[in-house]
Amino acid sequence: MWCARPSILLACILSALPVSALAGFLAHGSEIHFIRGHDYFAFHSEYALKGGKQTYGFQANYPDEVFNRIFDERHDRFVGFGPEGNATLTVDESLKADVERTLGTAMRLNMGGYEERVLCYASSRPGDDTVALFTLSKCPENCQRVSEIQVRAKKREVRVLDKCGRVPGVHAGLATESGLRLGMTAAEAEAVLGKPQHIQKGLQGIMWFYAASVSVAMSGEEAWRRGFPLLERRPDPDNPGSVGFDKFIVLWLRGERVCAWRVWLDWESLKALQDPVWFRDAKFGIYTHWGPVTVGAEEGPAGGQWYGHSMYDTNSPTFRYHQKKFGDQHTVGYKDMVPKFTADKFDANDWADLFLQAGAKFAGPVAVHHDNFAMWNSQLTRWNSQNLGPHRDVTGDLEKAIRAR
Repeated sequence: MWCARPSILLACILSALPVSALAGFLAHGSEIHFIRGHDYFAFHSEYALKGGKQTYGFQANYPDEVFNRIFDERHDRFVGFGPEGNATLTVDESLKADVERTLGTAMRLNMGGYEERVLCYASSRPGDDTVALFTLSKCPENCQRVSEIQVRAKKREVRVLDKCGRVPGVHAGLATESGLRLGMTAAEAEAVLGKPQHIQKGLQGIMWFYAASVSVAMSGEEAWRRGFPLLERRPDPDNPGSVGFDKFIVLWLRGERVCAWRVWLDWESLKALQDPVWFRDAKFGIYTHWGPVTVGAEEGPAGGQWYGHSMYDTNSPTFRYHQKKFGDQHTVGYKDMVPKFTADKFDANDWADLFLQAGAKFAGPVAVHHDNFAMWNSQLTRWNSQNLGPHRDVTGDLEKAIRAR
């Protein structure tokens, strides 16, 4: 299956995906907008294990067949929970309340980082060493959704075991509707998921990695449901990767048999897309680019915002302009331009008044550019506007004036 344009239409997607991989995404008015063909993935896959702080990274390609396998929702539905073994808990759909209704109340682990969002349950059945971990989503509001379920064959591998609840509803017979289970052979696992995209030795056996990404057009209803009440975003057709999520499946194998696995839907990128309230209805804003570059750029060739770079590029007209205007670069370098940038006529209040009169609802300066000259009272570099040139905190003055209006 192939689509001609980078901005893949929903109709094109529908023909590529089985119904089981679509239901959860489309049930609340959202659309799958774009499937990225390959990505670089990096994440802490062993965060719950003793010593598990290493980040694993890999490049993954996923044609249609691979994508369909990874996003098959049968992998997300874990069956066999509860004392009677008849309860199902689902990644990205079940809530904390569903987990506790099935397995009993659990206290969130409080160790910092991911662990503070983890619910842990260990089997209380004699001779059963199974443990299940549930990671709750991280979002601005209503963060009760289960974003990951992990099942492991050995309790002692889990570094937070002393905080795990002991329950009969977790046991070695847990599985997914797709057939993932503890003790299955490598060949059986490959029959379910296909060949792994990446293989690497981990803390507790050989790790098989599967990952894929998708961009979505998220409805307002879905945004509220997921705890992102201010988010309703339709991806830009020319840049469709801006809103979406990743799905990861990791298997651990010892002796050619699965000893643990996890399924995780990562919506973490949505946090960065929450628009501030003041920004939601603002249609016009002004940003300014000002600094030592303007000393040479005022009368120089186009592209003056890169003056500090272009003045040293022998193929650039700025190189020749600088020699003619200021002298040879060996004698008058960029560092010698900084004292000429005095900003003696700068008045932050005048600027802010002008922004307001123009109808801007937000405004601000570019505080640092390619020249690494900080336009504020920086404690990290002596090359800043308080220490050199204007001898004032330009960004700080603008911030005060703009916020006051």
